[in-house]
Parts: sequence; C-alpha cells; structure tokens
Amino acid sequence: MALGILPSPRDLSVPALPRPGRAVTGTLLGVAAALGATALWNYIQARRAEREHPPMGRFVEVDGVRLHYVDRGHGRPVVLLHGNMMLIEDWALSGVLDMAASHHRVLAFDRPGYGRSECTRDRIWTPAAQADLGPGMTVVAVDGNGFSPDILRDAVSTARTSNKPMQLLVNNEGALITYPIAYHGGQQYPHLVRDGAKPDSLSQIIAPLTPRR
Repeated sequence: MALGILPSPRDLSVPALPRPGRAVTGTLLGVAAALGATALWNYIQARRAEREHPPMGRFVEVDGVRLHYVDRGHGRPVVLLHGNMMLIEDWALSGVLDMAASHHRVLAFDRPGYGRSECTRDRIWTPAAQADLGPGMTVVAVDGNGFSPDILRDAVSTARTSNKPMQLLVNNEGALITYPIAYHGGQQYPHLVRDGAKPDSLSQIIAPLTPRR
C-alpha cells in the first residue's frame, strides 16, 4: 500500500486578499473629509442661530436631560406642556403665557426633543414619561374626584374649554403627589379616514360573497 506524503505547513499558502487601489482609498478619504466638513458647517450654523436667537428662559437638568423652561408670574404654580410641533414660543405668541402669569406662577417647558430641550436615547418619551408619571405610580384622583376611566374622560373633555390644568393625585410608593397637567386638546382617538378620490377596495373585500347558481 502506497503512503502519501502530507504537505508541510510551509507548503500551505492562503491567497492574499486584494488591496484596495489608490482610487478607492482616495474616494473613501474624500467622503470622510466631506462628512467632517458638513458636520463642522452644521455645528457653526447651530451656534450662530443660538447667538442670533437666544433662549427665552433658563435651563435645568432633570434625570440627566437638559430642559429649557420659562418661569413667570406669582401665585399657585401652573405647568404648561405643549403638544407636538410646538414650542415655548407658541405659548408666548398666543398670549396664554402672559394671561396665565397674571394670576399664577407659570412654568412652561420645551418637552424633551423639542425646542432647546435635549432628548436622550435611553428611553421612549411618551406623554406619561414626559409628565414624570412612571411605572409603579397609581392615579388616585382627578380634579378632586376619585379616579375612574369615566372621571378621567370627563376631566379631559372639561379641560378643553378651560385654561386651568387638570390635577392628578398620584400615589408614588406611599407618597401622594399632585401633578398639574396643562392639556387642553380634548379626547383624541386616532382613526382612519378613507380617501374619496380612490376606489373603496376594502368594502369590496369584506362584502358578502354572492352565492353561485
């Protein structure tokens, strides 16, 4: 029986990977330089905009998030929280800020990720999170009435025609804390609206089948 001779490790060779050519290397360096220049230009423009349009209020850090807020007036505190696509400036331009500050101490915030407030990446900023109502907290009362879904819906509907914030009494691990919620958007239920310019395909799909004769 013939015995084969195994090759030595020195005889085993691994094909070398092709090196990127000068054109590819130059292209990558050009792209990196362009991205760096764009980032620098954006930074310069942002600093210029901040100098030309200084913030209305001051800043406070809450749970590692830098928030922009305005503090005006005297009296019982009222917190104004804006909706989507709005800023503190909208409260000022609409006159709500000055009107409320004539009778109350008003604290208006740019919500995290809006205006000049920062937005961290380690949490989902739902309305409950932005109002600091976290897991483990229980709503006890709404505007002085014992909590129930109907009581909450009535309070949301009433707040739509009132400039007063809703008062939520919350049990936080035995501590009772009242949170003023300046929301006046009423009850909102997302729903689909059909485009009348297009065929009603859904009705055709769910329509009863015609029995065959």
